[in-house]
Amino acid sequence: MDCAENRIVLGVDFGSTKIQVGAITPDGKALSARKFPTSRNSQEESISSLQGAIASFLEEWDGPSPAAIGIGLVGHIDCDNGIWVHSMNAKISEPVPIVQILEKQFSIPVFIDNDVHCAALAEMVFGVGQISKHFILINVGTGVACGIVDEGRLLRGVANSAGEFGHTSAETGGELCPCGFFGCLENIVGGAALIRNAVSVLPNYPESALNALYQAKNLHSNTIFEAAQAGDPLANTITQRAVKALGIGTVNLANLLNPEYIIFAGSVMRNGWFVERVRKFICDNTLVATLNCIKGISASSIHVSDVGMYGAACLGFVPGAEPAVRRAAIR
Repeated sequence: MDCAENRIVLGVDFGSTKIQVGAITPDGKALSARKFPTSRNSQEESISSLQGAIASFLEEWDGPSPAAIGIGLVGHIDCDNGIWVHSMNAKISEPVPIVQILEKQFSIPVFIDNDVHCAALAEMVFGVGQISKHFILINVGTGVACGIVDEGRLLRGVANSAGEFGHTSAETGGELCPCGFFGCLENIVGGAALIRNAVSVLPNYPESALNALYQAKNLHSNTIFEAAQAGDPLANTITQRAVKALGIGTVNLANLLNPEYIIFAGSVMRNGWFVERVRKFICDNTLVATLNCIKGISASSIHVSDVGMYGAACLGFVPGAEPAVRRAAIR
């Protein structure tokens, strides 16, 4: 990328529980980064949270003026026209011209894309894309999705909706998902689902360490995995179910797409013990011919919780181009 050394882009990762904003350089350094709470009880709250997070960061930022703002958003994004089309997790029920709104507010060029597509872009620019043109980036946070890179190109689908991995079925006869399908992966291994599934059965496990964690408001994916590693029966049951579901889904992707690398990102994948269990499931169950082509299965070399922020910044690293041209350039 031909970018001036002093070019700074704000990378904004809008997640279901937090908004992460960072001032990113073209060589992948975060000069400053902050996290802000996400309020997503309504479409209006989600938009206001995004506006407030960017404004708060800029108020405290004392470095060079950003050349652009790149934003990774949950849900269906029309990045060419700057529209946040729809999102279950952010309660976006009507299309929002979010680029127009933010450019009017901040007087800085704004570029948007789906958050997991952004994570895949980060891998293309700063991560495994430096050594491979064929990889899958699987992001497991509150939601679950994937970015598919083939021949060095991010596969987007006809409406930029490719990669809804979390809404593939991992359990026959599983629970009904808000999307209308049954047994969706997101309802098993997503961060919110892990907590919800644990809390729903806590009364049946009075001796479980998860009760104390819940009372202390410290029950989340990592503490569940730590308790499982320590032998807690309930935590182990939840973890085994998550490993199997994510493993089945990833094996299906691998056999279908024949990648060279499988990379994990997102808050649920911070736990190396859990990642290793998923990796072993994949290795034990993938077709031999497919497995022989895989050179690596691991968490992202970029911090798993920061991949989306870096990828969002990548959206602004090709200056002076219209969105469609810019998108073609970075992919």
